[in-house]
Amino acid sequence: MNKARKKQVQIRLLFIFASVIMILIVILLAIGVPQQNQQQETSLQSREGECHDGDIRECLKGPCNGTQICINGTWGKCDIKRICNPGTKVPCTENYCPIGYKICNECGTGYGPCIYFNINKS
Repeated sequence: MNKARKKQVQIRLLFIFASVIMILIVILLAIGVPQQNQQQETSLQSREGECHDGDIRECLKGPCNGTQICINGTWGKCDIKRICNPGTKVPCTENYCPIGYKICNECGTGYGPCIYFNINKS
């Protein structure tokens, strides 16, 4: 086998090896990282132990605070009481006139402060 042919074979083998390593890394990352839409629910108290029907405790679903209710001796899913859709804007008013807007927080549990319109009075 001449030198040029040997070099081509080495480059192809190196490319195949690098491709396999990259595929393995992607697979390991996909397995180890939870999807954003599959956020894990975490109780602020220990998950161990039984509960009594009707008991309520605080929990977290991603960055959002919620509550869990005990049903048949088992804690239910973490429920977040949403009052708005995250990212939506609503007007702030003063004397029935719009003066700005506020944005629903990422959990949908409330609005941020009013962001006032920049109105120059010239």
